[in-house]
Amino acid sequence: MTYTAADLQRDLAEIASMSVGPKPTDPIPMVLWEMSRTHLALMKNWIQIYKPEFQQFHTSAPIDDTENYIGFALAWISIVYAHHQLEDEVQFPVWSKYVDMSANEAEHEKMLPPLREFEAYLKSVLAGDFTWDASKAEALAQEFFPPLAHHYVAELYTLTPEVLIKGGYTPEESAATFAKVAMRGKEILDPARDVVPLLLHNDGATDFPPVPWTITKEWKMPQELYDAHKGWWKYAPPQ
Repeated sequence: MTYTAADLQRDLAEIASMSVGPKPTDPIPMVLWEMSRTHLALMKNWIQIYKPEFQQFHTSAPIDDTENYIGFALAWISIVYAHHQLEDEVQFPVWSKYVDMSANEAEHEKMLPPLREFEAYLKSVLAGDFTWDASKAEALAQEFFPPLAHHYVAELYTLTPEVLIKGGYTPEESAATFAKVAMRGKEILDPARDVVPLLLHNDGATDFPPVPWTITKEWKMPQELYDAHKGWWKYAPPQ
């Protein structure tokens, strides 16, 4: 069954409903809050690539502005990979001691091969090996995005404060896990490629994503961070 623009809006709304409110000070509810904020930003980023309002990829940008549009799309794939890597390497091993994470782990395995196919197609277009074909891109997206969106919704229900507390997860271990994620993130993330998209798709929030500077309504990030790939970010929502 085709994953439609209506399905996308439904899943987006469900994720958004779990990310409301200010940043928690308790590291247990912080798990759900930060995960839902991350998933929401990634979904909103995908909308800017997929352009459902123009009928699924039917935009001239991949042809008229190939380098920047494809760069924007590949940056999204990069942060999806990094997000899943942090989960697989740091978070899942801890959470699985308290909560059954097997379904989430299986969903990672299911979505990654078709996502890699989509990535390979984008790179082939960027290299000039293929001309952009919206129908081809749509077929590839229908392979990876439905399980990705399902995962981004379903995972949140395994990380509610009630579920984590019932499993015996403690504030101390949660705080320690956040610290480990931050440390590993510094090792694998390219801020100019992987952090900027989260800042540009956070609905103007000043409390997400976690960065080593103060986000304000007037100032989201150091200018040099944005300028490194500024051509890509024209496809982000107006700031």
